[in-house]
Amino acid sequence: MRGNGNKNQEALHVASAWSKEGGVCFGQKGVDGKGKEIGAIVDLLDTLSCVLRELFENLLHFFIKWIILYVNAMPPIIYHMDI
Repeated sequence: MRGNGNKNQEALHVASAWSKEGGVCFGQKGVDGKGKEIGAIVDLLDTLSCVLRELFENLLHFFIKWIILYVNAMPPIIYHMDI
């Protein structure tokens, strides 16, 4: 973080995962010092991938349940075949 240090305190280093287009921060992780951001970025990406995987699994289950309910609520279709 820029400008958060002074002569009595060392500056805080933070790695962030954020979207420039959306202006959204998806996560932050404190870093022990300058130059150690890569380990924090790997941890952030692991955490984000787990969160996204769980989100998509929940969405998939929701849509599967919705489709099953929708199909079960439909009237039966009778096919007539003229031979």
